[in-house]
This record gives sequence, C-alpha cells and structure tokens, in this order.
Amino acid sequence: MASVIEKLANICLIIACTVVVGESVYRRLHTAGPGPAVFASGEHIQGTSALALSNAPRTLIVSTTSTCPYCKASMPSYKEVTDLARKKGIRVVAVTGEAPAINQAYLASHGIATEKALSQPESGIQVPRVPSLILVRSNGTVIDAWTGMADNAFKQAALKALAAK
Repeated sequence: MASVIEKLANICLIIACTVVVGESVYRRLHTAGPGPAVFASGEHIQGTSALALSNAPRTLIVSTTSTCPYCKASMPSYKEVTDLARKKGIRVVAVTGEAPAINQAYLASHGIATEKALSQPESGIQVPRVPSLILVRSNGTVIDAWTGMADNAFKQAALKALAAK
C-alpha cells in the first residue's frame, strides 16, 4: 500500500512540476509589455473610402479584439487617450480583426466611443498585433503608433502626441 501511495505522490509531483514549468515558459514567450510599433512614424497608410482619413486633420485608429487579455488590461489607458483625442477634435476609429459590431460593443462597454468600427479589409489596414494605437494625418502619414499593453510610459507618450498639433 505504501508503494502505491508513493507512486501516486511521485506522479502528482511530476504533473505539478510540468504545469509550473509550462506556465513559466508561456509567460516568458507572451510578454505583455509594449513592443515595437506596428507602423513607423512617417510611414504612409492608404485608407479606403470606408476609413476616409481625409475626413479629419488627424485620426486615431484603435486596434483591439474582445478576446485579447492585453487589450482588456489596456482599456483604462485607452479610454483616457481616446477621451483626449475627441476633446482635441481627433477622429477615433476602431480597426479590428474580429466582427466590427463585436469590437465596437466591446470598446463601448469600457466607455470608449468610436466614430465607427471597421474590419481590417474594410479599412485597408492590416494591424498584425493588438492592442495598437495609430495616429494618422488626413493624407495617411503616420504621426506615431504604439503597440502592446498600455503601461504608464505608453499612455504618456500617446497623450503627448495627441496634445501636439
């Protein structure tokens, strides 16, 4: 009987160690900090008629999905950034890889109002990583872009760019 209990204890120990190591590897490979921006400053975005970048001097493109844990964690910062954008007369448009209605409802549930939500094909923009913010001039020139979970430095950089003319 003691031998059976010892074998079961060893099996449990092996399973527990496997879970702990697996979780550690997963966290290391899926870091949440800000990464390189998806678009470089000065790069040109070719908008579609649905996106209509020429409708405003500047447009803030918000790219998130409702299933992204980093998007969810970034929502308080994104709300602050989009609120300032609207106060400055900057259009706020969502571009998403999921159904636009789902994404717009998701953003609204966090208090983030967007003029519209577009799928990536509708917008003409492929945003490979979420969450991302892209500030664009009416001619399609990227002013600045930020990617990754919004920490304080991310938020402050975005707020500073929005405040500038």
